[in-house]
Amino acid sequence: MNAIRILAVTALTSLTLITAQGAQAASEPSGPFGLGIVLGEPTAITGKYDASTQTAYDFGVSFDINKWVLVYGDWHHKFPGAFGSNVQFFNELTPYIGAGALLVFSNDDAERTRRYDYFDEDGDDTFALGVRVPLGVEWRTPRVPLGVFVELVPGITILPATDAFVQGGIGVRYYF
Repeated sequence: MNAIRILAVTALTSLTLITAQGAQAASEPSGPFGLGIVLGEPTAITGKYDASTQTAYDFGVSFDINKWVLVYGDWHHKFPGAFGSNVQFFNELTPYIGAGALLVFSNDDAERTRRYDYFDEDGDDTFALGVRVPLGVEWRTPRVPLGVFVELVPGITILPATDAFVQGGIGVRYYF
């Protein structure tokens, strides 16, 4: 499974770099809504809406058919220009911090015990609720409507039991 993730991250990074190098300068910057994929924990379909230059809303859905569904939503406070520099690449990096919620629905006992961060191993719970604190950085350039990001997300489940977890990953979104 780790080899598959490494291959997927390599392919995702290569695709992003090839697209960025081959793109022509756009007359307008990309739009405020992005849709893509994040690889990591969880691997998910992800979306983001930039409400302003300093605020964004992020969401994701991950699932294993007939076993579990994980849904998250976060608010981000962005710090554009935080890496201010004469180098254009550093000016295009935007760090962020946020707060959000996590919901996990499960109907498979074996899967619940494997996903120990969300469910109590001794219980028969099918629902988990948690709080997330995403910390990350996103690279967006006006030349290509892509956003590449990496994030680390510590959190804590509140229901059915209190337990800490750490999520994170690398992803890409296409902005409309």
